Amino acid sequence: MSSNNEKSIDLILNLTKSLHNSGTNLLLCPYSLLTTLSMLIAGSRGKTRNELLKVLYSETRLSNDEEIQQFLQKISKKHQEFIETYKNVWHQASMVYCRDDLKLDSSFVQSLTKMFQAQTKQLNFHSIKDSVRIINEDVYKETKGFVENIVNDLDPEIALLLIDAIHFKDIWDKQFDQNKSHLQSFRLSDGKTTVETWMMHQTAVFNYYEYESLNVRAIRLPYRSNQRLAMLIILPSDNGSVDDDDGVGGGGGDSAIKTLTKQMNQNHLKAILDGMLATAPQKIELSLPRFKISSTHQHLIEHFRQSGLCLLFDQCQADLTAMLTNDDEGKKQQQQQQQQCSNVVENPRLYVSEIMQKAMIEVNEQGTEAIALTKISVRNKRSAEFIEEMICDRPFMFMIILSDPLNILFSGILENPLSS
Repeated sequence: MSSNNEKSIDLILNLTKSLHNSGTNLLLCPYSLLTTLSMLIAGSRGKTRNELLKVLYSETRLSNDEEIQQFLQKISKKHQEFIETYKNVWHQASMVYCRDDLKLDSSFVQSLTKMFQAQTKQLNFHSIKDSVRIINEDVYKETKGFVENIVNDLDPEIALLLIDAIHFKDIWDKQFDQNKSHLQSFRLSDGKTTVETWMMHQTAVFNYYEYESLNVRAIRLPYRSNQRLAMLIILPSDNGSVDDDDGVGGGGGDSAIKTLTKQMNQNHLKAILDGMLATAPQKIELSLPRFKISSTHQHLIEHFRQSGLCLLFDQCQADLTAMLTNDDEGKKQQQQQQQQCSNVVENPRLYVSEIMQKAMIEVNEQGTEAIALTKISVRNKRSAEFIEEMICDRPFMFMIILSDPLNILFSGILENPLSS
């Protein structure tokens, strides 16, 4: 969310480290990820909720629902203050879509609306074309037309879909003169290969700091809307292979950027920012490439597991029971639907089956524009709608077994059912 604590900063940096492949651009939107995962806190209970709070916010002292609600309200207040402060440059839309044979719990809906300004809707996910159109229209409207066509397909078997979309656009406080931009060589991370790219140039006073512990130089480029909002650029002093002394994992021929990614943590980041504040701004002749990059991360679950977030993805242990209603009205509605169709799910076991994010950023002489989409899919373990197919139309092995203890009474292989 808007104020990352030390735990969430390390989570973000570890995720960056885990996703980074040498020679490949990387882009993440941690704010969108934390917003969407925080919505899950409001829909979880027990050990699942405790694990989310611990991994995302290093919070282990909350013992009851009231304390957790107060904590979420505190997060929500910071989020709303951030949205209000930067409303001219930052547009964010959060939505939760529920399959139409399920009913969202009213308390969960209230939390989503009050704390995250999130919309909730029931959709027939099997009408894929209509559902995709509705989701895209909602996001387009809520981001004031800045984000469009974010979804082009949909898994009809999911129970809930959590979506967060962000559009950011701001201009530099000190813009680059486009007439000074020219083609220039950019050395790739192997230290040998170069590419020709448009390089922007300006000489101005900036917050600048040389951090010897990581052998990097850092510069802060503020945006016009608010001096608190800035791009921080951290440049390794060397581009070749680097051996690190602390055994973090550089060495061995790693490039300087790879070593930096491995070593960076919230303590180093804080030291760089504190060093900038303690050092007087200075005149810098800055050369920065124009760039436009995008990233798609389809399988973020495994990376979150490495950070200790596990129960959420376990079909048997995930507790997301606060998402769906369990009251008499909900049961009555389910019974009425049961009479009309045979695919109504009763008391489904919910778990997160997918976390994905798409992000794009463009940096030029005027400023920066970025878009992010985070999508979390929630499935139910025992969905009457989902029927796995198994067509035995080719040779197979078979056994007649007796269990506990195991005894194989007959075993065989069928090659041709017409041959005796």
